[in-house]
Amino acid sequence: MSDSEFKAQDASSYDGVTGSFDRFTQSYTTPLAERMIELAGLRSGERVLDVGTGTGVVGLLAAKRAGPGCVMGVDLSDAMLEKARAKAEASGAGLELRKMDAESLDLEAGSFDCVLSLFALTHFPDPAQALKEMHRILRPNGTLTLAVGSGPPATSLSGWLRRVGKALDLALASLGRRCVATGSLEKWMDSRLPSSGQEESAWAVQHSNRAAILPDLVRAAGFVSVRTSWMGRTAELETPEEFWELQATNSSRVRKRLGSIEPETVDSLRQEYLDHCRKVVERGGKLVYPYAALFVTARLP
Repeated sequence: MSDSEFKAQDASSYDGVTGSFDRFTQSYTTPLAERMIELAGLRSGERVLDVGTGTGVVGLLAAKRAGPGCVMGVDLSDAMLEKARAKAEASGAGLELRKMDAESLDLEAGSFDCVLSLFALTHFPDPAQALKEMHRILRPNGTLTLAVGSGPPATSLSGWLRRVGKALDLALASLGRRCVATGSLEKWMDSRLPSSGQEESAWAVQHSNRAAILPDLVRAAGFVSVRTSWMGRTAELETPEEFWELQATNSSRVRKRLGSIEPETVDSLRQEYLDHCRKVVERGGKLVYPYAALFVTARLP
């Protein structure tokens, strides 16, 4: 599929899950968003752009720090922007929201002091172009703080603990006592549904692991003082229904594939998966969701 087709499909895939997305974002993404704001070191009165704002979790936090009228959030999803707008109006945060393509920002050069972007870069077909646009709209010495989903650095203590944890997850999964989002539902669907014949899965595999190359992409876009850090958490979900909804919302592969098949097939697949998860819980097992981010901070010369 073309880049423009991917962007349109990706944006529209959120239309039916915006409420769920916002609820899970508030539950699990807020700590990461708060960490992003801390790393950015926002000051009152600074002009801030939140790229891929979604339902506004980062933009609203930034508006509290920078002040009313100082923060703009952009996204390609009409449904996401509508939800973010309702939240901004209810809170009185003064967050400006606009529909915009991150790879072609309709903004003046040098018009912002800070750019933020949480979990959005994997949605851009050309992340290098998006980073060039972020560079273009920043003023001299302007700052960039972005994050993508990632495991911890392999050589760190967190990386070692993660490898041990993944080995334990695999062992427990083989005993029917562990399900780990979002790969659990992705693998379940792959084993039960015929190939869609679309390029979405191949595109997702090609573009999902950007953490390893992200610092180099940022440098190549012209940023300096590039630094990285990592933060991760693991949540245990209480019910199979919530576990399904989380994955059907947060996994782009699952969300788009469910949207492409008949409702009766979705219902059948959902019931079968819920039964599987119930058996895991009955055996004393857990339904877990690890979530984490690699943060990159940088600035213009």
